[in-house]
Amino acid sequence: MHDLDILSDDMVRLEYNDVVLLMAVIEHLNGSPRRLINNVRKIMKPDALLFSEVPNISEFSKRIRMMFGHSPLPQYKDYFYSEYPYAGHNREMTVEEVRFLFENCVFKLCRCYVTITRMIELVLYRRRSLNY
Repeated sequence: MHDLDILSDDMVRLEYNDVVLLMAVIEHLNGSPRRLINNVRKIMKPDALLFSEVPNISEFSKRIRMMFGHSPLPQYKDYFYSEYPYAGHNREMTVEEVRFLFENCVFKLCRCYVTITRMIELVLYRRRSLNY
């Protein structure tokens, strides 16, 4: 599949999958990831797994940087001089925010790994059945 817009195109064309990888994507969206996650859900088999990876905004070294008056995000001048839309991280998340996102998009958390060295969260979700 080429030139697929993951936010607005019909992802059902991708068929149903046992595993979906959503790695280093969510933090680059210019708005809520709700639409993307709901679209991804449509291409998953009922017992499929979704692996997602996002930067951990509350990672220890970022907290230290904030204590010294520095942003935990990339340098502001890179953001300021960038073209629109900004291609960098628009929203890094905490573990609680990642859980909120997926649980409110009808996914069940299987495992959540928070790493220190890579400053990211690895999250594994199993799709839940809709009972409404």
